[in-house]
Amino acid sequence: MENAGQIVAYATWSLPYELLFYAALPALAFSLLPTRKLRPALVSLALTLALLLYFRNFSLAVLECFLGGIAGAYAIRRPGFVRFARSDRGLLLALAALSATVAGFSGAYAPLPVLGLGLFFVVVAAGQDFRGVLTRQPVLWLGEISYGVYLLHGIVIWTVITANAPLRAVIGEEEPLYVLILAGAGVLVLAVASLVHLTVERPAILFGRRSRALRQAARTRRVPA
Repeated sequence: MENAGQIVAYATWSLPYELLFYAALPALAFSLLPTRKLRPALVSLALTLALLLYFRNFSLAVLECFLGGIAGAYAIRRPGFVRFARSDRGLLLALAALSATVAGFSGAYAPLPVLGLGLFFVVVAAGQDFRGVLTRQPVLWLGEISYGVYLLHGIVIWTVITANAPLRAVIGEEEPLYVLILAGAGVLVLAVASLVHLTVERPAILFGRRSRALRQAARTRRVPA
């Protein structure tokens, strides 16, 4: 089907990067952690090279975004940085980085905007809640369903508006009416993403946690006293 990617708002563009990241993790662990497991690292290296050869069009600017996550993982383990991030100075740094990135660049995928967004992310990951704004229940819920919103918004908008010829005929050139319909579609996106989170994501997360707990308990029983 021509332009089928439009149905999901082309959200699948990130899947090769996600595959590459997960494939590379054992090799990265081998090079960074004191516990070295050679066989998983070799398999990881082979898979990483295979993905690089298969897709061939990975953007370095996008790959740089993973550095923000890695920096955050290290930063939150440093008490001094956590104290700074949660202070008013950390708040000002985060706001300055975000404002400069949004106002100064037309896109996110270049070294400087990645740096600005990375600074904002690391400060928030370390506990900056913007005077309690980020800890309010509606905001926390939006965070819980955010991946579902990302994956599902294209399907909802395409179904409600793009593929709905009668509705588009009614809207015509009326911009206020289009904005109203789009806002309604946004509310529907939140409802669908919430339903999927409660019926798919959350049960899967709980299942994974229970399975991990059972495996840990089994390993504990096998260890001699």
